Amino acid sequence: MSRPFEQRAHRALSMVARDQEQAHLSAAFDHARNEQATVVLVSGEPGIGKTRLIQEFLKSHQDDATIIEAVCYSDIVHPLAAMQSALQRISEFSAPGWDEALGQAQLSSFIRSRGDSGTNADSAEDVRRTIDRITVLLQTLAESQPVIVSMDDAQWASEPDLELVRYLLRSPRDTPILVILGYRDTDIDPRGALQQLIRDAYRESTVERIALKRIGEHGARQLIGAILDSAAHTIARPLAQAIQQEAEGVPFFIEELVLHLHESGSLRREGKTWMIANKAEIDIPQSIHGVVTSRLMALSEEAQKTLSIGAVYGRTFPLDLIVDVAQRIESSSPEEVAAQLDEALSRSLIVENHAGPDVRAQISYAFAHDQIREVLTRDLNAIRRRILHQAIAEALEEHGNPAEPGYDAALAYHFGNGEDIARASQFAERAGDQDARLGAFFQASTHYSTA
Repeated sequence: MSRPFEQRAHRALSMVARDQEQAHLSAAFDHARNEQATVVLVSGEPGIGKTRLIQEFLKSHQDDATIIEAVCYSDIVHPLAAMQSALQRISEFSAPGWDEALGQAQLSSFIRSRGDSGTNADSAEDVRRTIDRITVLLQTLAESQPVIVSMDDAQWASEPDLELVRYLLRSPRDTPILVILGYRDTDIDPRGALQQLIRDAYRESTVERIALKRIGEHGARQLIGAILDSAAHTIARPLAQAIQQEAEGVPFFIEELVLHLHESGSLRREGKTWMIANKAEIDIPQSIHGVVTSRLMALSEEAQKTLSIGAVYGRTFPLDLIVDVAQRIESSSPEEVAAQLDEALSRSLIVENHAGPDVRAQISYAFAHDQIREVLTRDLNAIRRRILHQAIAEALEEHGNPAEPGYDAALAYHFGNGEDIARASQFAERAGDQDARLGAFFQASTHYSTA
């Protein structure tokens, strides 16, 4: 079946140097399809290629499985927000058995809503009931064809989203459901809900663990060739060695270095071989921060300012909000903002998100990697960062949807960082009240502490 990939923040490169890991995922899928519900844990440091590995696997099964792709964000912790967004995307496509499964699960209002049911329910009991219904929905879908549930950046998943995974792993035997959890092992809380889920999964379920490692020279040469679109060309060994060593085998760092060297004219093609243009003059920044900064500096000053708005807003950012804030603080027109974003798109610093076939859907963008966003925010001075947070909060308050999951929490966060303490406290208390009603007591205590 065709299915709604959320175009995640990575470039459209073929998968390289991960044959063994892809084989592990395929074996886990076969086990889930023929035996019982299975979970695969895909872990690794930032930039190691977790998202790309998962995306390539999902793409390979878009015709023989129903794919539910949830993505968790550090700035969205509302209960079941990740799964609600995933189901909203899949509802726009014709998954086999969807109408029947939706009817049995009685989840239509939860999926259609932007927070007026399900995730904005009145009590923890309502959240548990919603988890039950999502489980029924996915188990019923699995009667038509296997279901793959992917939850990327699960280190940021809400407690109810992870509780749903527990329910799925307790599905009756012969229920063909594969759950893939991708997470940063550098960011996992040893006492948190994800770590507890991992321990429980090992005791109760079939578990496959894939710990992604840094790639060597051979893998680096393959990746460099893919970046340079060099199927008919070779990569000189000294070039591959230099880049692999400088990037320390981290795929994202390799990509950034290659793009930096190419854009700066430090690479040349001699016959069918790519090599360093002039080894004596090659200028490789001393850190990945320097590499990303060099690429950002190639943008116009206006484009850098527009991207900084998106970086302060979050990992993904809607076009309408960026236009609103740019008009407030830079007096930029919508046409100017669009041109600036096109400039960043052309340099693969951001990607455009496509949530489905509806052309009326809100346009949004995502950074090509978290570290690009981190560099942008780190380089902002305190005054500009405060101004941006305040402008974003005011735009959200004026044009946002109060029924949207996480609305109050987002306003509390941005007003707080904008140093508008009164309004930050107001929205933090409202966010805490809502989380407490839903049984998300850890999130509630965090909001109350800032109220």
